[in-house]
Amino acid sequence: MFQKITDNTIHNYEISTPGEHIFYIANITANITFTITTKQAYVSVYGLYDGAHDDHYTLNITHRHEAAESKSTTLIKSILQDRSFFHFTGKIHIAKEAQHVHAELTNHNLILSDHAHAISMPQLEVHPHEVTCMHRSSTKPLDPDQMAYLTTRGITETAARDLLITAFRDEIKKHVQPYCI
Repeated sequence: MFQKITDNTIHNYEISTPGEHIFYIANITANITFTITTKQAYVSVYGLYDGAHDDHYTLNITHRHEAAESKSTTLIKSILQDRSFFHFTGKIHIAKEAQHVHAELTNHNLILSDHAHAISMPQLEVHPHEVTCMHRSSTKPLDPDQMAYLTTRGITETAARDLLITAFRDEIKKHVQPYCI
């Protein structure tokens, strides 16, 4: 199942059937909760935010694992220019009875302006012992070493910048593009 979440609001999804469930989010402000209530459910959430001018986005995601043997993966990326702002809060909650859960939460922010900002707040609330759970977060400008590598090989600075931004964005697109055609 694939679903694109397109409106600014509160969303509550109960995942009660086994199998793969894929969600895509882009440039919205929302509070979204995914509650996994069955074994063998695999929830993947991908988000891509392109902030420019004075855009402000807030995204709060919670994964609630109430069933054993389930999996969730979240990958949210933002590319921020001008005075744009992105605030991400992600939480993984694993109930005591939900053994053998695998959960990952990742947020990467690419800052392209001195006035753009990102706040990333990943959280874990894990009660059982037999789980695999992780969270990652990074907020950074374009890598100067990567820019230098590309420009010393004859690529203009503008083209190198565009190439690195496209590569950053493509990690999300490769997961959702088969469903968005």
